[in-house]
Amino acid sequence: MGTERADELDALTRFCVGNPQLEELNRLIGGFNIFEAAGLVRDEVKHSKFLSFLLNPNESHGLGTRFLVGFLQSAIEAVDPTRLPVTPLELELWNLTDTEVRVEWSNI
Repeated sequence: MGTERADELDALTRFCVGNPQLEELNRLIGGFNIFEAAGLVRDEVKHSKFLSFLLNPNESHGLGTRFLVGFLQSAIEAVDPTRLPVTPLELELWNLTDTEVRVEWSNI
């Protein structure tokens, strides 16, 4: 990989992953708990259905793959990167529009 390409990938990764402005936006909206507001704090089945709705890029929330990609990026950032076959940047670039999300599949 050429130096210019490596610099471009590094800049794109810094923009997409660990962006302080995006993290600040998340912090600002992160205090609201929709489950508490709806009186559903202890209803795990409804939590699963709601998360399925957000993770499914084909639902009517208008987020497309944004929530799915952010969720997966957060998950892989918590793991040793040498143990994973994918990077946060690769997730940003993948087409995940056909992702299938299952709720309570096989009692899991």
